[in-house]
Amino acid sequence: MNDSISFKSKIKFVHNIDFLKNYSRGTNIGYTHCEPNVLKSDVFYTKSIRTCTGGGLVTPQKGCLGFHIWDDMVNKKNFEKIAHSIIRWLNPAERGLLIGAKALKGSDYSIEQFKRFKEFLSKHVPNLSIFEKHQHECSQSHISYSLKDDTWFIASDFLDNVTGEYYQVNNLETLRKAFENIKIAKGDELYIGEMKINPKDAPDLFS
Repeated sequence: MNDSISFKSKIKFVHNIDFLKNYSRGTNIGYTHCEPNVLKSDVFYTKSIRTCTGGGLVTPQKGCLGFHIWDDMVNKKNFEKIAHSIIRWLNPAERGLLIGAKALKGSDYSIEQFKRFKEFLSKHVPNLSIFEKHQHECSQSHISYSLKDDTWFIASDFLDNVTGEYYQVNNLETLRKAFENIKIAKGDELYIGEMKINPKDAPDLFS
């Protein structure tokens, strides 16, 4: 690829209502064992990423795929098969996004699964944006991606563990409260609503 050409995937946090109305489109990625959980489509979405691991890989203007991996023993045993199938379906992938996981009683494989995917994909994808570990017990994220726009749309919400108040990610404060670890890959652009978050505004979030 010509080094003078630079693609910048957008990552845009939106309100839940906006997501459900405008961005729940294209191919819906399921996350049970009787549904495909890794799918190649120019437009895809998946909802209710909680303890699971979700995301996708992108080569802008060429192809993309999404995934939503349930955190259980079956997928733990099949990790190598699933991880290599993701890479094989889009090779090479220039960019990617990984989101999910939660420390929740009864979800024994959630954190381990996310860390394994993070380690594996980081070796194969040059630019990987990460939203790791929902910090509140009652929390979730919905995601979608459009290859035409090269844009990720994310809606995240949570009940604060301490106050019990409900929040949606609509500014930097709630974004930091939502996830334990955030890394915006080099070249990706972060938006919360219509506001662009520049590296100088949040240097800790950018690679």
